Amino acid sequence: ALLLIAGWAARALYRELTHGSVANTAPGRVAAAVAFAANPYVIVGGGTTPTLLPYALLPAFVLGVLRAVRLRSWRWSVVAALALAATSGLNAGVVTLLQLVIVIPIAVHVGVTQPRSLGRLVVVLIQSGAAYLALSLYWLVPSIAGLARGSSVVASTERLDSINIGSSFAEVLRGLGMWSLYGAGPGGPFLPRQLAYVSSAVVVVLTFGGPVLAALGARLSRSPARVFAAASVLTGALVMAAPFPYADRSAWGDLVVRALEGVPGAGAFRTLNKAGAVLEIGVAVLVGLAVAALAMVGREVLAHVN
Repeated sequence: ALLLIAGWAARALYRELTHGSVANTAPGRVAAAVAFAANPYVIVGGGTTPTLLPYALLPAFVLGVLRAVRLRSWRWSVVAALALAATSGLNAGVVTLLQLVIVIPIAVHVGVTQPRSLGRLVVVLIQSGAAYLALSLYWLVPSIAGLARGSSVVASTERLDSINIGSSFAEVLRGLGMWSLYGAGPGGPFLPRQLAYVSSAVVVVLTFGGPVLAALGARLSRSPARVFAAASVLTGALVMAAPFPYADRSAWGDLVVRALEGVPGAGAFRTLNKAGAVLEIGVAVLVGLAVAALAMVGREVLAHVN
């Protein structure tokens, strides 16, 4: 059910982003929906409800914000807030809050395509943020109260260097990078059924199909939707791959690690792979643009032949 919601929401978001353009076609919408609902991330990194629920509802949040800006309607701000609130307080809302870096691509998109609406975007974010906060008090207050205990649990469980062992840019672009795929215990690999993603040359090549098609969409399409999509891929990848390689990380990675280790409560966000929905919605939109462009080229070729 969650994957159906994810596909529907991605389709609706693609339609909003391509509103009024030649890229708003049935093949493009279907391709975006399939690319978001069926990819390696939903099998490995998003294979649990606390991650998959926010994943499925993220496009609905973006849709609500963009429509609130375009239509200047507070009702759509409420829709955006409801999409966030529907993710509930699973894992103290960590995945939902981490995915809010999607605000960066939204701001870039509005700034490039509707620069005069940036002020309106700020208003929409305040409205939706206030509504989300009010709807989340039932789990937010207990979470804050248990912050000290949660911090001690974090400190004694997963280490940053361990959980970011496979989060390279290449792996996160494939929809992977979740530490459990690369780890093993006394009983063998943690995820034996998914080992083909890293051990089979054919599967490895196939999982690069999404990113390659996304790059093709960015190249072929002239739709403004490219702005949001490309910014989402870049933002998601920078967050997910920030600490990699841990022993020789970049200045950006070092900044992220310092924040995770030094800011009280920030350690809860240490599994940065959970921001995968941000990257995947960008890839999905670009895949939709690629399919729409290729379908258009195909129709033109057939018309010329006939």
